[in-house]
Amino acid sequence: MSKGTEKRKCCGRVWSAVGFHFYECRRCASVREGGKWYCKTHAPSLVKAKNDARQAKWDASAKARREGWAKEEAEAAELARRTSHFEGLLAACEAALLYIKACKYSDIGTPITQLIDAIAAAKGGK
Repeated sequence: MSKGTEKRKCCGRVWSAVGFHFYECRRCASVREGGKWYCKTHAPSLVKAKNDARQAKWDASAKARREGWAKEEAEAAELARRTSHFEGLLAACEAALLYIKACKYSDIGTPITQLIDAIAAAKGGK
């Protein structure tokens, strides 16, 4: 073969899982970078682009997971805050309804009584 027609080999290194060592890639080179020839799989610029794309995809999914966790934590904190005030609000409502029921203008006695019974059931049958 003449020097102009010989095929260049990729100088990329490939890990051999069988022999537990590195060997040179056996593909024909088509990209020249930094004075060395590489195939399209092992060219440093293409490897970097592929790694950057993979990293960007992973970063986006990690960000979505973190935002989901933050949202869950915020919802749990809000539920805990609301629950901590439930007993006090329930007692205030019950006292207000008992006051309304005791007033002399209580023509709405039956709905009020039903509401007080519902509050008592919500408190645990007090």
